[in-house]
Amino acid sequence: LFALLHKHRYLERPKVYYPGIELIAEADLSSDSDLYLQDHAPYGVALLPLVSAIEAMLSAAMVVRATGELPLIDDLRIGEAISCTRGQRFVLRTSTLVDEDGSLRAEVRCDTTDFNVVHFSCRMVWPEPRSQMSRDLMGCDNLPASDLLYRGLAFHGPRFQRLDSYRTLSATECCVNTRPGPPLRWYGSLLPAGFAGGDPAIRDSA
Repeated sequence: LFALLHKHRYLERPKVYYPGIELIAEADLSSDSDLYLQDHAPYGVALLPLVSAIEAMLSAAMVVRATGELPLIDDLRIGEAISCTRGQRFVLRTSTLVDEDGSLRAEVRCDTTDFNVVHFSCRMVWPEPRSQMSRDLMGCDNLPASDLLYRGLAFHGPRFQRLDSYRTLSATECCVNTRPGPPLRWYGSLLPAGFAGGDPAIRDSA
């Protein structure tokens, strides 16, 4: 178990673990150890990004199921934001429980609300493999996203600035080009550097 948890940032301390059934784990976070918080601070107040909560829930779910396959996320719910000032340390608690139908419920709580508030939650399922749909968007004009978003409209710092240009943009749909991120660590040097759910900045851009 500890070898598995060691790979995941948000699963530092297991509190409850029943293989294939349930996992509750905690981690100590701050803007000093979780450097991305400095890039996600509208009005100067750091907010835990939704993608970080998703990463925590994915990590716990994949450990419980003992799988490297990513699930589909359904019924994603966003509650009260988790905020912190620079240098403030807080405890993030991630809980997962497998339902009778094989799906999994996950939630994120925090000691800043005495673990009484569900800040984020979702349902996860592992479906049968299916083919990927694709669209032919050749010939679409590129509209620079960086000019539209990152020059005053969006608050995101360098780690999150992944939108390069819009290929299509309308009231009901869009298609974008993304760009590689800068070579910046997301976590402190002594913490795991990998991600269970892939690049969180690309997920945030989506």
